[in-house]
Amino acid sequence: MAQLSFILLLASLPILFPPVKPSDLSPPAPNISVTPAKARFLVGDAVSISCAAPVLPGTDRIQAFRFTGTSGWASDVRTSRRTSVHTFTVTGPRDGGFHTCSYSVVRRGGHVLHSPPSRAVFVDVRDRPTQPNLTVTPSGLTVQGQPLLFLCMAPPSKAPRRHFRFLRDELEVSEGIVEGSGSARLRVERSGQNQTGNFSCSYEEMTEGHWIASYPSEAVAVVVEDPCPPPVLWVEPPSGVVTAGQRLHLTCSASQRHFRRRFRFFRDGVELTPGDLIDDAISDVTGDGSQLVFPQISPEFSGNFSCLLEEEVGGAWVEAPPSEGVAVVVMDLSPPAPNISVTPAKAHFLVGDAVSISCTAPAPPGTDRIQAFRFNGTSGWASDVRTSRRTSVHTFRVTKPHDGGFHTCSYSVVRRGGRVLHSPPSRTVVIDVRDRPTQPNLTVTPSGLTVQGQPLLFLCMAPPSKAPRRHFRFLRDELEVSEGIVEGSGSARLRVERSGQNQTGNFSCSYEEMTEGHWIASYPSEAVAVVVEDPCPPPVLWVEPPSGVVTAGQRLHLTCSASQRHFRRRFRFFRDGVELTPGDLIDDAISDVTGDGSQLVFPQISPEFSGNFSCLLEEEVGGAWVEAPPSEGVAVVVMDLSPPAPNISVTPAKAHFLVGDAVSISCTAPAPPGTDRIQAFRFNGTSGWASDVRTSRRTSVHTFRVTKPHDGGFHTCSYSVVRRGGRVLHSPPSRTVVIDVRDRPTQPNLTVTPSGLTVQGQPLLFLCMAPPSKAPRRHFRFLRDELEVSEGIVEGSGSARLRVERSGQNQTGNFSCSYEEMTEGHWIASYPSEAVAVVVEDPCPPPVLWVEPPSGVVTAGSAAAPDLFREPTIFRNFSCLLEEEVGGAWVEAPPSEGVAVVVMDLSPPAPNISVTPAKAHFLVGDAVSISCTAPAPPGTDRIQAFRFNGTSGWASDVRTSRRTSVHTFRVTKPHDGGFHTCSYSVVRRGGRVLHSPPSRTVVIDVRDRPTQPNLTVTPSGLTVQGQPLLFLCMAPPSKAPRRHFPAFLRDELEVSEGIVEGSGSARLRVERSGQNQTGNFSCSYEEMTEGHWIASYPSEAVAVVVE
Repeated sequence: MAQLSFILLLASLPILFPPVKPSDLSPPAPNISVTPAKARFLVGDAVSISCAAPVLPGTDRIQAFRFTGTSGWASDVRTSRRTSVHTFTVTGPRDGGFHTCSYSVVRRGGHVLHSPPSRAVFVDVRDRPTQPNLTVTPSGLTVQGQPLLFLCMAPPSKAPRRHFRFLRDELEVSEGIVEGSGSARLRVERSGQNQTGNFSCSYEEMTEGHWIASYPSEAVAVVVEDPCPPPVLWVEPPSGVVTAGQRLHLTCSASQRHFRRRFRFFRDGVELTPGDLIDDAISDVTGDGSQLVFPQISPEFSGNFSCLLEEEVGGAWVEAPPSEGVAVVVMDLSPPAPNISVTPAKAHFLVGDAVSISCTAPAPPGTDRIQAFRFNGTSGWASDVRTSRRTSVHTFRVTKPHDGGFHTCSYSVVRRGGRVLHSPPSRTVVIDVRDRPTQPNLTVTPSGLTVQGQPLLFLCMAPPSKAPRRHFRFLRDELEVSEGIVEGSGSARLRVERSGQNQTGNFSCSYEEMTEGHWIASYPSEAVAVVVEDPCPPPVLWVEPPSGVVTAGQRLHLTCSASQRHFRRRFRFFRDGVELTPGDLIDDAISDVTGDGSQLVFPQISPEFSGNFSCLLEEEVGGAWVEAPPSEGVAVVVMDLSPPAPNISVTPAKAHFLVGDAVSISCTAPAPPGTDRIQAFRFNGTSGWASDVRTSRRTSVHTFRVTKPHDGGFHTCSYSVVRRGGRVLHSPPSRTVVIDVRDRPTQPNLTVTPSGLTVQGQPLLFLCMAPPSKAPRRHFRFLRDELEVSEGIVEGSGSARLRVERSGQNQTGNFSCSYEEMTEGHWIASYPSEAVAVVVEDPCPPPVLWVEPPSGVVTAGSAAAPDLFREPTIFRNFSCLLEEEVGGAWVEAPPSEGVAVVVMDLSPPAPNISVTPAKAHFLVGDAVSISCTAPAPPGTDRIQAFRFNGTSGWASDVRTSRRTSVHTFRVTKPHDGGFHTCSYSVVRRGGRVLHSPPSRTVVIDVRDRPTQPNLTVTPSGLTVQGQPLLFLCMAPPSKAPRRHFPAFLRDELEVSEGIVEGSGSARLRVERSGQNQTGNFSCSYEEMTEGHWIASYPSEAVAVVVE
C-alpha cells in the first residue's frame, strides 16, 4: 500500500510543478546612472538618467524602456537600442528622490517579458528658498494721494547675494524699489488707481553660480479708493434766519465709505469745540453724517457755518475738502430774563417746611403784555401760572428730597398782532432739602407664623443718629398699635403676651427725630407678615384590631392621626399615662411617621403590654414645641395563649470555633400541657439563614460544619404546637447564643520572575509570600489551572518558592498559591492568591542573512564594501545573530547561516594632505592652502582629478593629471573651518575610473567674528522731516585692546558723517532728518586681534521712515 501511494505522488508531480521553459525566464536587471555626478542638484539644473540593458542572448529584441520616480511619475521610451537616456530640468523637490528603470524584450513568438527594476539611484534636490513675508504700511485700504510702503522680508540665509522682485497682478513693478541685505522696500509716494491689485514679492539667491528663485510671498490685496468728496451742510430753517431762543439744526452729510470718520463744525472759520457751545447744544453722529442742534439759539452764534469730514486711512486722519459755507442770522427779539428769589432765606430746608419762589419780570416796553410765568425744577416738574402781573409766586411744602435742587423761572409776553415771545430763563437758585431719616429694621420673634395663645415680640431697630430725641410708632395694616410698646434710645419693642386672630396682618414701624425744633418722620420699615392660626385640635388614636383584644404573639397596630398643618410636628405614644420610649418597646416594635400621623406596630405583642393607650401631638411654633390636647384613651387587652420559650444549648462548649469544626445546636421545648402536640422546630442565625425541622419530639438538634465566618454569630430557636381544633401556636424565641468563628488566614501574594511572558527553555521563579502570623507551622500549595503542582517547591517560614529550570508549553496557564496554618491541632487553609497568567512561547528561529550582490564578490570601494574593507581579504562566514529581551534578560536565537564574501581591492592608495601655513587657529581674512599629493600611479594608471571636502558640506573638484593639487581660499566665516579631507581618481586601461579612499582628516580651527552689536534709534523709527535722530551702536564687552567703528550703513551704503566713537559704543546723530534718512540702518565694528582688524557681524537692521 505504501508503494502504491508513492507511485501516485510521482504521477502528480507534473501537475503540482509544471516544467519551466527558458523563454519564461525574465531578462536581467539593467544598469542605471545619473549625469552629472553631483551630491545634490539645484532648481534649473539639467539631469540625465541613463539606463543600459545587458547584451541579450539569442533572438531577444529590446522593445522599450521605462523610467519611474518616487514622486509617482513614469516615462516610457520605445527603442530597440540597449541604452536609453531620460533628461529633464529640475523645477522643484518633487523632481528628486529615488529613481529606477526597467526594460522589456520581445522573444521568439512575440512573447513580451519585462526585466526587474534596476537598483535605485537617489537624486538629491535642494528646495527653493523659503517664501518671504510681504507687509504694506499703513494698510491695504487707502485713498488716492496717500503714500504706500511695501516691505519684503526674506528669512536669514548664508547666500552671498540676493535680488528682489515685486509683482502686482503677476506684472513686475520696477520703480521705487530699494534693496537691502535681507529685505527690499517698494515705496509709492502718491498712490493712485493703478496701485489697486494683489501685490506679492519674491527673491533670487546666488547658489553655486545660479540665481535660484524663491517661492512667492502670500498675496497682499491693496485697494486705492477715490478721494473723499466735500460734505454738504444743511441748515433748518433753510433760510438760515432764526429768532433767538428758537431751534437751529445743522446737518453735515456725506456718503458712507469703508473708513472710520469724524466730523468737525466751523463758524467764521473757527472750529466749534465742546467748550465753545452753549450748555444745551446737541452733537450727534448718524449713519450718513453728523448733526449739531441748538435747542435755543443765542444771538452771538450768528455767522458763516461750514463743516469738515476726516477719514482714518491707515492710522492717519485724512481731510476731505470743506463744505460750502451757510450764513446763519440770529435775531434777538425776546424779552429780558426775570429776577428770582426764595423765601424764607435758609441754608437748607427740612421735610414739612413751606417754600415760596418769587419770579419778577421787568416792566414790558410799549404795548407788550405779560401772559404767563413758568417755574422749573431739576427733578423734572414744571408749573405754569397765567397772569398779567409782573410778579408771580410759587409756594409748596417740602415732602421729599426731590422737591429741592436747582430752580429757574421764565415768562412770556404778547406783542402787537398776538405774537407770543418767551424770555430766557432766570438765574438758577438752589433749594437744599435734607432727606428723611433712614428706615428702621423690624423683626418678629419667634416667627411670623404662630398659634393662638403664643407670645409675639416685635423689635424696631433704628440706625445710629445724633438726634437728641426719638419717638417710635407701630402699625398693623396701616392702623397704629399703641399698647405694649417699650421705647429705648435707638429701638422700641412691641410685646403681645397671648396672640390671637386680631394679630394677623402686615406689621411695620417708623420713628420721628427732633431736628431744629421739628419732629421729622423716618421712612417706614419693610412690612413683616404675621399669621396667627387656631390651636391644634387633639389627635385621634386608632387600634387594629378595632376591639382592642389581641392574642399574645399576634400583630397590634396603633395609628395616631391629625390633619396636616404648616408646622413641623412630632407624635408621642402613652400606655397607662406613661410615655412609651424606645427603651420600653420590644425589639421588633416599629414606629413610623406618615403624612397624616404616626404609626406604632407590634408584630408580635406580648401580654405585659395590656393597658390604656393614648397619643399626643406637638407642633414646632417659632422654635418651641407646643402640645395639642391628648387623644382619647383606647383599652388594649393582650391574652397570653402561646406556649413558653424553649431552651437552647451549643455542643461542644468552646470559646471560639475554627473553619472545619462541627457544631450542634440543641433546642428543647417544655412538656406541652393538655392535648397540645409539638409540630416543628425553627433554628435562626444572624447571617439570615433559617432551618425548619418537623418532629413531634420535645428536642431537636441542628448540626453543621463551619466553612466561613458567616456560619457564626447569634442563634435562636423556637417551636410550634397544634392545639385542639387544629390551631397552630408559635412559641417566643429562645434566649440568644453566640457562636464565635475565626476567619481563614489572609490570602498570600504570588509573583513570577522574570515576567509572565517568556520563551521555552528560560527559567521561571514563582514566589508565594504569606502575611506575618503567629502560627507555629505553615504548609504551601501551588496550582496551575486549578491542578496542584508538587515538584520544585521550596518552603520557608513565611514564603515558598516554585522554580522551573527550563520552561515549556506545559507551564502556560493561570498560577495561584495558598497555604495552611496549624491552629489548635487543625490545618486551616487560607484564601487563594490572585491568579498570575504565564505564557510560554516557542523559541525564536534563526535569522536569515542576505548579501548584495548575491554572489558575495565585490570590488573594494563599491557600495557594498565600506571603507572598513580596503585590504584584499576574503571574508568567510559572515553571519548575524538575533537577541530578544525576555523578562529583562537578552536571549540569543540560533545564529544565521554563514555567507562568504570576497572583497577585491582595485582602488588606488589614499593621498597625503597638508595645510599651509601651519597655525594653531586661523582668523577671518586669513589665506589657507590645502595641498593633496597622490602616490605615483603604477603601470598605465593616469590621474584624472582631485576632490577637496569640508565638514560644512562644501566640495571642490580640480581636474588635473598632476600628482599634487592645491586648494586655496580665504577665511570669511567659522564654517570655512572644521574637518577637511581630499581624494583623487585615476583612469585605468580600458577607460575605467577608480576613486581612491579619502586622505587622513586635517582640522582647520577658525575663530569666529566678533559678536554683532545692538543698534537702537531715538525717538523711534517713524518720524517727520526736520526732527532729530540719534542712533546708538552698542558692542558687547570684550578683552580686545582696540576697537574701531568704521561707519554706519543705510541700505548697505556707508554713512560717515556725525559719528562719535567711544570705548564700547558709537553714536550717529542726525540734527534734521529728511527723506534721505528713510531706509534700513545697521552698524558693525572691528577689533584688533593678532595684528589684524577683524570685522564683527552687522547688527540687526532698524527701519526708519521719515514722512
